[in-house]
Amino acid sequence: YDSEIKIIKIDVGGSHSRETEILGGIEKTLTLNEPTGINPFNVIKELGPTKEAVQILAAFIEVLILEEGEVKLSKTMKSDLERAILAYAELDTHLLSLNDFYEKMSSALPRKELLQRWVGNGVYGNAFAPTAGGMIELNKSLTYFNFSKISQALDPDYAQGGLAAVMSQFNLEMLKKAQHKKRIVFIADETPFFIQKCFSFFNLSIANVRKEGHGFIT
Repeated sequence: YDSEIKIIKIDVGGSHSRETEILGGIEKTLTLNEPTGINPFNVIKELGPTKEAVQILAAFIEVLILEEGEVKLSKTMKSDLERAILAYAELDTHLLSLNDFYEKMSSALPRKELLQRWVGNGVYGNAFAPTAGGMIELNKSLTYFNFSKISQALDPDYAQGGLAAVMSQFNLEMLKKAQHKKRIVFIADETPFFIQKCFSFFNLSIANVRKEGHGFIT
């Protein structure tokens, strides 16, 4: 109930809906048929082409282009990806989206054929398509992301992309809240599922939590 604390909670079982309702929070159920409502590229709009913004976007895109069974990209590929993100951030563009990034930087991207699945008419092109208003601000004290529908579907890649988007939003909110001396706490239920999907992103997030004085509960 502390007004100075914002909570983001994720799980795959859908078991926190009642709690969210009682506490006056907002629940976002991720499905295969609707956009996530999150644009990770807002991190550039909010923070500018900073080291933190590049790290967050690189971690996000890395998840989208991992091969089956991979935990992280090679250092060479990660470096190529970071350079492409930095070059994109310095362009005079107002779109700032995954689709726009792919269109303008595809020639410089590692594994662009895998990223193509997440843009335009790709099989997951709907995941990060623009929505009215998006989810730029998490105004409620509790925001619950329910992954039950996509984790039960036979499509782990989509769950992986949705999780990466949520992690991007968490890191952005965390860095923004630090500027206003407010604390943000991330709670992950069903932790093994999420760590298997986004191990590197969890590492980055926990590093930012320690640096900025926020909270991470698994």
